[in-house]
Amino acid sequence: MRPRLFYKISFCLIAFALWGSATLQAQTIEAPVPIPNQTPPAGSSPWPRACASDSFNDFWVNITWGLPLVNSDNEFILELSDANGSFSSPVELARIDDQNTNFDFNVNFALPTDTRGENYKMRVRGTSPAVTGAESIGYAMYFIDFDTPLLMGRQGDNAIPSGGVIEVCDGTPLTIEPFNIPNADTYQYNWYRSGTLLTEKSNLLQVTQAGMYSVEVDYGSCSGSGNTLSNIVEVTFGSSLGVAINPPTRTALCSGDNEDLIANIMGQGLTYIWYKDGTAITSPTVDDHIYTVDASIPGFEGDYQVEISGAGVCVERSTAVTITNAGDFTVTRDNAANIVLIPTQPVTLSVTTTAAPAAYQWYMNGAPISGETNSTLNVTQAGVYFARVSMTGGACSATTVDSEVTTVVTPASFELAIDYIQPYSACQSTSVVLEVVSINAVATDGTRADVTSQLQSQFTYVWEKDGVTVPSATNSSLSLVNNAENGNYMLIGTLDSFNPVSNQLPVQLASQAINITSTSNVFCNSADDIIISTTTDLTGETFEWTRNGTSINTTESSITVNQEGLYQ
Repeated sequence: MRPRLFYKISFCLIAFALWGSATLQAQTIEAPVPIPNQTPPAGSSPWPRACASDSFNDFWVNITWGLPLVNSDNEFILELSDANGSFSSPVELARIDDQNTNFDFNVNFALPTDTRGENYKMRVRGTSPAVTGAESIGYAMYFIDFDTPLLMGRQGDNAIPSGGVIEVCDGTPLTIEPFNIPNADTYQYNWYRSGTLLTEKSNLLQVTQAGMYSVEVDYGSCSGSGNTLSNIVEVTFGSSLGVAINPPTRTALCSGDNEDLIANIMGQGLTYIWYKDGTAITSPTVDDHIYTVDASIPGFEGDYQVEISGAGVCVERSTAVTITNAGDFTVTRDNAANIVLIPTQPVTLSVTTTAAPAAYQWYMNGAPISGETNSTLNVTQAGVYFARVSMTGGACSATTVDSEVTTVVTPASFELAIDYIQPYSACQSTSVVLEVVSINAVATDGTRADVTSQLQSQFTYVWEKDGVTVPSATNSSLSLVNNAENGNYMLIGTLDSFNPVSNQLPVQLASQAINITSTSNVFCNSADDIIISTTTDLTGETFEWTRNGTSINTTESSITVNQEGLYQ
């Protein structure tokens, strides 16, 4: 028997040594390998590059790994590098938690929509134990999110140039760009001049040579999957004619004045476009070398330019001539837009102006008020009022500006509204403030005007609780801090003969917390007495003492106990 026993022990030692060797072996995860598409209908060959779009974004890789086994809570994470192959900030493509006993499995992933580059790499990382697998070779990967022909023209124009031609004066910088692609500066581009690929890759191209220009989005190895080639723009260079606007007779105009702006180049069959503040105000017109500024049109003030173009002539725009409004001044209404007129309380309207010197004329319901030629007006009648202000000196003395109107009404009645001013919850809040929130004047036709700011301080007030006047409560607000004050509140306002009554608000404040103390909380023997009491004044209150939830006293502010239990 001894030889057999020695054999069994020897075998177990060898097996243990082999197991220990396996547990010390490093985890190995191979680099992901592209495989044919496994989504039905399955593909027949692995993908050499990943060209995704909104209509297709489905790719597969094979993952293999070796002993030792991973832990049961392990997850395999498929990660993507940046466009340069760096994993400094990897992007998670897939997370697999059901292949911890399968050493060879396939994984499906989709490209992130911002993927664009020629050297993306992939790897697999395990979480338990933590281990990072080998990196794949670099792959071209692009998400083709823009797949329509680009529209291209002069920077900032957002339009294809007329006839597809841009004529540039010698020395004048020209930049062209695609203008119909969102977030244009996040892509790379292929620019072409007369069919030759240029080195510029941004969305802006500075043009210094004549030629036929076009552009497409550079999707690298996936460019064949896109259809973004733009229109062709012909750029020509010519000599400047030095277009300018002749100095006008006047640049400061009064309302009703006209002033001709005349280009210094004329009679050559050129096409003219006139601009105001950078925006075209005429269509391209041959020999249109004169533009008339009409100061009777509101907003005539601005910077005027003229642009010329024509056969053999470069497109050229003049420097600006600034036209101003000599009679430009403002009139400001100083009072509220809506005013309520109380019979015994006339109101004063007023305006201020930047015109100096100025003349005033007040109007009521569209008609001038005789003798009212000051900046203020005392009003005793309902109506719609405004002041017409005119300049009394300078070249534009006839210029007038009307103030905004003021509507003055006499009320048929008032509406008074009150509300809780601070957060309030019935039976939970221990205090609350009630206050006037709005006063509306109601006209005979039922229209309402908010006159809170005008009249709140002019009313006198009386607060009522449950229909009884609250002593000394004569302000527009009322503060309540005790549940003895619970009830239904409303407010009566008085102004001359008006006595509006507000809405009613219920108030249900919670009782203040009651603190109790005891002379001890431990019995030494059954003959000991412990006194439990409260400093809260219970006079007039309904209350009860409880032991373990059962009532034991409803009349005393302190109790003597000699039984253990929970007292409240």
